[in-house]
Amino acid sequence: MTDNKGTARIQFAGNDLFVGITPSGHAQAIETDPTRSNAATPMELLLIALGACTGVDVISILKKKRQRVSDYRIEVSGERRSDHPRSFTKLFVKHIVHGKGISDHAVAEAIKLSDTKYCSVAATLRGAAENARLNALEHRLQLRRGGPETVTGTWPLVVANVLAAPLIDMAPTLVRRVGHQGQLVLSGIRSAMEQDVAHAYRHVGMQHVRVTSRGGWSAIVMQASW
Repeated sequence: MTDNKGTARIQFAGNDLFVGITPSGHAQAIETDPTRSNAATPMELLLIALGACTGVDVISILKKKRQRVSDYRIEVSGERRSDHPRSFTKLFVKHIVHGKGISDHAVAEAIKLSDTKYCSVAATLRGAAENARLNALEHRLQLRRGGPETVTGTWPLVVANVLAAPLIDMAPTLVRRVGHQGQLVLSGIRSAMEQDVAHAYRHVGMQHVRVTSRGGWSAIVMQASW
């Protein structure tokens, strides 16, 4: 599935609600209070995006294979971290296809092609494990689920590519992973939040080395004072 280039705009509408305007000009209400459920939350929209993206691919491929589909739906669910950032750790996509004389092989092949070749959303959502495999790094990396509290030991270099708010929250725990005179690289920070993040880490003993900024995003390099 391919998309035209463009810019999405998200406007605060008050009362913890936003309105998103897609690059094609369509409006979507967005809820940020999941207990209220007045509209879809960002994470719910992510599930829908994945389902719609793969669904377009699958139904198109099945039509080309001359499969007579009478009913088709996709169910997408996921498991999320309990701590912030509450990203999905697993995603489950179920394709339910009905029709006359539908070939199981044709359906399986269509799903595989969407997942491995065509679906842009699925490709975007692939996690660190998949990136490591594609770069032949799986035997040199140890991937853990969870935050810095789930690992032990210290290292000469620690890199955290997380948004500003969770970076600030995890500062006391993250710095305990930095070894003697070790360096800490903090990235994924909006430039407007750079000073807030740096202050949080200076408060727990890190010393400022340098900042690199590009396109409204910043990366901060700091060094342990111990």
